Amino acid sequence: KTGSIRPIPLREFSSTLVQFQNSKDSLYCSNCRLSEIHMTDVLVIDNENVIAPAIDAGKVKFCVYDDEIQALNALEAMRPEIAVLNYSMQRNRTAAFISLLSKANERSKIVLIAENLTDEEIVNCLIAGAKGYLQIHEVEKFINKLFQAIRADEAWITRRMVAKLLERLRNHSV
Repeated sequence: KTGSIRPIPLREFSSTLVQFQNSKDSLYCSNCRLSEIHMTDVLVIDNENVIAPAIDAGKVKFCVYDDEIQALNALEAMRPEIAVLNYSMQRNRTAAFISLLSKANERSKIVLIAENLTDEEIVNCLIAGAKGYLQIHEVEKFINKLFQAIRADEAWITRRMVAKLLERLRNHSV
């Protein structure tokens, strides 16, 4: 199929590698065994198909899910290095979902993709376990650089967000 993402039922993921073409004609897998790949392993949780088309499939091996439960199960089973979550999947419950993802697999570094969140919403997601935040309109330009930074154990947040996060932590420790 062109331009569509459809996850394979979880029971089939370990033996099946299915590829679809995105709108830029680069191939990516909709469901795969990430542990067998030597590139950066990424699990994309996105119901709007904004993240996958921007990923450089030559540097990153990734799987895409548009269902939260299947994504959670895949995160536990595949243990990807990075999980990229579109805020639209859970909206105001995103921080709680990030916390759940973090508990399901402490190894995976979670990155949030969203449009126009408040500082408070971003900080809540960072405290819940996100290692980075990127606005949707910046995905095409920065997603592959973000993967490099996250893989190097760096956070992907603005200096202003670092200050807000430190302020929140300071206020809670007093």
